[in-house]
Amino acid sequence: MNPAMLAAIRAWAVGSLLLFSAAGPGLAAPVDETPKKDRPPRITRDEAERMLEEEKAAAFSQIVPRSQNPKRYLRGYRVILSDHFVIFTNGPRTTLRFRDTLEKLYDFVKKYYPYADESRPLKCYIFKSHDEYFAYSEKIRGFRGARGSAGHATAEYYATFYQSPTADVVIHEATHLIVNAVCRVNGGGSWFQEGTAVFMERHFAGLDPSAGQRSHIRYGRYYPLRQLAALPVLAADGRNAARNYAQAGSLMDFMVRGPHREKFKDYMDYLRKHPMTHGAAGAEKSIREVYGMSLEEFDAAWMEHVGYKPKR
Repeated sequence: MNPAMLAAIRAWAVGSLLLFSAAGPGLAAPVDETPKKDRPPRITRDEAERMLEEEKAAAFSQIVPRSQNPKRYLRGYRVILSDHFVIFTNGPRTTLRFRDTLEKLYDFVKKYYPYADESRPLKCYIFKSHDEYFAYSEKIRGFRGARGSAGHATAEYYATFYQSPTADVVIHEATHLIVNAVCRVNGGGSWFQEGTAVFMERHFAGLDPSAGQRSHIRYGRYYPLRQLAALPVLAADGRNAARNYAQAGSLMDFMVRGPHREKFKDYMDYLRKHPMTHGAAGAEKSIREVYGMSLEEFDAAWMEHVGYKPKR
């Protein structure tokens, strides 16, 4: 199993409820077409520095390693500001590369999920070490699964430790933040949420999100959507977890770029209006409402999209 995929799966398996928290429902708003250079900053540098001091007092002061002087440790934190993100970090200078990657990802996601920007920047926490990430996640955020994860996200924030800014798990979890906070879509079930992140993770890397699915279908290594949607947490399905993630990513590829792509925005709007949509019944109702298909018909259309032709 791909290590990055395993890390993302672990993060979801022990903290899945995090993703379905603060992003409430709402109607789609028009996208701001004003050129970036002409837009006022979401927050000023002074505001960002004040936010950093508040974070130091409320959070970072609570996770000082025993071997370090508290004052010296806190002086190691700084804030990085970009068009859509405010990043709190004590990582190396190369953490600046996260800013560039996150902005590229943001623009990439907005191509397919065209919702209005948030009025405030999205919060990211990038710690120098896994131990600091673990301490912050568990002590400050109450995320008990941090030890086995490489990052996690909610509609409120994204937290991780320093690693390659383009690592699969970074793109995966940052996508959760953007989709939940900006698109305000926090329902749909595990298959939809994880499928969205896997689709973006692979597509952003220039990979085919549906690669290998035709073979999996041929040999029965997949779930009909009715069964996949019934899983509360894709990662909790034992050795099938990675397979579930890959299938969900392919389903999202079909929805976003397939022959019915013009309906995807309608499906997102449906989930914004019905945030409690989940399970097989929720998938059945939402897909029939938007696509006019049963789950079985949806499965057949997806299979055709990945190039599978059933034997007659």
